[in-house]
Order: sequence, then structure tokens, then C-alpha cells
Amino acid sequence: MIADRLPRALYAHTSEDIDFDRLKGKKIAVLGGGASAFDNASYALAAGVAEAHVFVRREQLPSVNLIRQMEQSGMIERYHALPVADKYAVISHFFKFNQPPTNDTFNRAAAWPGFELHLNSPWLHVEATDHGALVDTMQGQFTFDFLIISTGLLTDPALRPELRLVEPYIARWEDCYQAPQEHRNALLDAHPFLSSGFAMTSKTEQGEKPLHGLFVFNYSALASCGLSASAISGTKSAVPKLVTAIADQLFLDDREVILQQFYAYEEQEFTATWVKSGALG
Repeated sequence: MIADRLPRALYAHTSEDIDFDRLKGKKIAVLGGGASAFDNASYALAAGVAEAHVFVRREQLPSVNLIRQMEQSGMIERYHALPVADKYAVISHFFKFNQPPTNDTFNRAAAWPGFELHLNSPWLHVEATDHGALVDTMQGQFTFDFLIISTGLLTDPALRPELRLVEPYIARWEDCYQAPQEHRNALLDAHPFLSSGFAMTSKTEQGEKPLHGLFVFNYSALASCGLSASAISGTKSAVPKLVTAIADQLFLDDREVILQQFYAYEEQEFTATWVKSGALG
């Protein structure tokens, strides 16, 4: 809706570098209700933006942070042990709630006089005009000098150029598990289906060799491995799992040589001798 209708000079995604200096004195809009939306609004206002309007489609900002429960229940450390059906239900529930911005992040942005929050205001249409970007919402129309898009992440290995040669082999959740209708989530289905040690798995036997040695340690590991690279809380237990899995695979790659050396090992270690004393001649 945005990329197809607006010139690049009128918008940027929060994952990109944004030249805030050229936005001084301007009126900008931020689309999204997560931490990055409010971080960018706060930074823009501190950099001299006149107004920063944050638009959220929900009627209220999320207030429940499921990560806090996961930190206390063992869900982070032992998530890998859950059956596939439980993993799917857990992450589907996680997506439904979303993670709220931190209180500090929100309060820092809201303290600026040029800050405005628009709840229940999904963007219905945008277009370029002589005066900037026109944004049509359920609460009316607005015109802005620049738009900052904080719409989060899309998990799709096909989007990564470095995976182009192996992407057709990568197993997704939709290939490995058919969720009940009440839990079905297209975003979750697109996640790669990983081993408990973050290794990619293949849809077919043909893809096992091309995918061998490829590990995924980013947000797309969420469905298979729980909170890991997707949250600071998860790195403490996730990094050792990743390192162990890589070390195990490196060991197995050299398995034949290591076992041959083991079976052929003949180096004598015990060299002591004993002569019985006191024997009669």
C-alpha cells in the first residue's frame, strides 16, 4: 500500500537508516505500536521534528507482556522440549498479544509537546500530493511531510538473496504441521521449521545436503526454538544450544575419521614393570 503509491523520498522503514536532520521542523507520521515506533518518534522529536504522530490500529496499546511469564516458567529454557503442537499454539498466542512498548520508551516519546497518539487508526489509503503524503484513516485524513513505517518483521527465507540457491528446499512450518483452525496463523506457517539446535531442515531428502551446515539464529527461529535471538531474555540459554548444535555437527562431519583413529589407537600408556622380590633361587 505504501511502497506502490509513494516515492521513496516520502517514507522509510524503521529497519533503514533515516536522515532525521532533514526532517527538522517537519510533521511526520509513524505507523506502528511497538517499541521501535515510539523510539523513532522520540528520536525524531529530539532531533527537531515539529510533530510526530503515532498511528496504531488497536483500540488500546498492548499491556500484557507474555515474555515476563516465559522468563519465570521455564518456557525459555525448556521450550525446545515441547511437542510441535504446543510450540505452534504458544507462538500463535504470542502473536495475538504482541509485545507492548516499554513504559520508558512510551513515556519518553509522550513527554514531547509535538507528540500525538492515534488509536484505532489503521491506515486505509495513502497517496502523494503537492503537500506531502496524504494518509486516510478511520479517524480522518492527515497530511505529513514524511512517514516512518514501523510494521515489524516478515519471515520469508525467499526474501534473502544469500538463500536463493537453497530456499526451495527449506522446510516451513506449513510443510511439517497442520495446525487446528483456531490456531492457524499464516505468518507462523511461513517460519522455517528448525531443529532444536537452530539447524535448517529440508522438505525432501534431496535438500538435506544443500542445507547441511546452515543454522538460523534470528527472529525467524521463534516458532521452532522459542525466545532466542528474538529477545534479550532468550539469549542466555539459546546461545549455548546453538554452540552445542554446531559443535555436534562439526564432530559428526568428521565422524568416520575420528572413529577410524579411535579403533586404530595403539599408543601404550602404561609402561611400569614389577619384579617380585624375595623369591627363593
